[in-house]
Amino acid sequence: LAASTRSPLPLQAAPATATMSAMALSEASTTVVNMNPDAVEKLIGLVGSTVGKELPKPADLTAFVALMTEHTDALIAGSSDSDAEGCFQILFFDLQEERDPAVARKLVSEISSALNGSEEKSALRLRILANLYNALVADEGVAEGQVRVVVLLSIIQYASRTGQLEMLHGYFDLLDSLVLKWQLGLADQRTLFQEVAGCFESQGMEEKAQEFLLKFLSTFDVAGESFPASEMATAAKGAIGAIKAPIVGFLDRHNLLGMNAIVALKDDKKYGPIYELLRILTVGKLADYQTFAKGGLPKVLADVDADKCVHNMRLLSMCSLATEHDEIPYQTVAETLDVPVEEVEMWVVNTITSKLIDAKMDQLQKVVLYQPVHPPDVRQGAVGGPVGSPQHVEDQREVNPRDGSTDPDRAAELGSACYVTQSTGWKEGTHASGTHLTKHGGLQPGLARAAAMSDLLRASATVM
Repeated sequence: LAASTRSPLPLQAAPATATMSAMALSEASTTVVNMNPDAVEKLIGLVGSTVGKELPKPADLTAFVALMTEHTDALIAGSSDSDAEGCFQILFFDLQEERDPAVARKLVSEISSALNGSEEKSALRLRILANLYNALVADEGVAEGQVRVVVLLSIIQYASRTGQLEMLHGYFDLLDSLVLKWQLGLADQRTLFQEVAGCFESQGMEEKAQEFLLKFLSTFDVAGESFPASEMATAAKGAIGAIKAPIVGFLDRHNLLGMNAIVALKDDKKYGPIYELLRILTVGKLADYQTFAKGGLPKVLADVDADKCVHNMRLLSMCSLATEHDEIPYQTVAETLDVPVEEVEMWVVNTITSKLIDAKMDQLQKVVLYQPVHPPDVRQGAVGGPVGSPQHVEDQREVNPRDGSTDPDRAAELGSACYVTQSTGWKEGTHASGTHLTKHGGLQPGLARAAAMSDLLRASATVM
């Protein structure tokens, strides 16, 4: 199977800082740039000898794929890893010549399904899938993201099923950029994000599963599109995940109350309480939670730990106080958090070490001194669309920005100032779903406690 190759090519989605475990997935990956004219005939001879019968030379690419997929298991089981991998490399070389995306997608699906069909030699099968992905990425003729996403989904599914998901962790952070680069439609975006969320959930990685579940739900934030009733349970699952980990949502600046999926829960008879608790965690204080939970949480919130909710509400209530005062007496903090005055300093330190605020404590005057870097008086994420969106700019007129201006550009600027964070799904001022953002670009809306008091998140309190 003489084929001239260039040096091993890592999975094209890999970042420059990919971990060794991620790189190991594709260390044997090659791209065929020249092929011996007799390679296909020799391949057919090898496959035939492996399965114990003479095989005809395929008349075209479709027949070639059919032959290889029919004998995939036998080839992998009965030949050396290098021979099996080489056979598929020759097939992928021919596949690169296919210029019809619809045909390519069909053939790629057939190849992926055949490789996914058994867990025997799972590392080899995953490596061959990576080679297929690389062949499609390297070739500009088969540039359709719809074709590539088929292979990427197969890689993710197979890695999860065979316990090799950790080998792909270096690539998951790049999925947002791939969605944009490949110009995936909403259906493919939803399939991709939901599949990744499910894989992480199956591995017990709840935080990563929640991250991609929210990405899935965000694809329904399309103007004029109502949230489908068939996905209400998924929306409720995402909301409960946010309720269980509100601090993560706060730090990641998720604007959950502005998402169509979450808004859809508000008036639902079954899921309405989930929305209300999330709203309290987002914009309320401990007293609001205590009123809501009086007599116990509703059955639909049975998976929520009430004690953890109280703990989180105290931390988030400290953030709310920061939006109202620059200097807060210990007594006010104690009353808001429903704790003895003697515990105030402990809660201030807890809030700072949770990276929620930046503050100092004056023990002589018994006051907490907040040190805001961002405007502390607008709660952008609580209303309207994503921060900087046309709807959000209009809402900023209503809530009156800090300087009293009603100029939309100024309002957008104030909103942007609070939420310049690393991009996850937002690029050049445009979300993958098409939602318009401000001229600043690279913005991600926040969990609606609008004044996360500092991006200079210090890990300790300064006692005066």
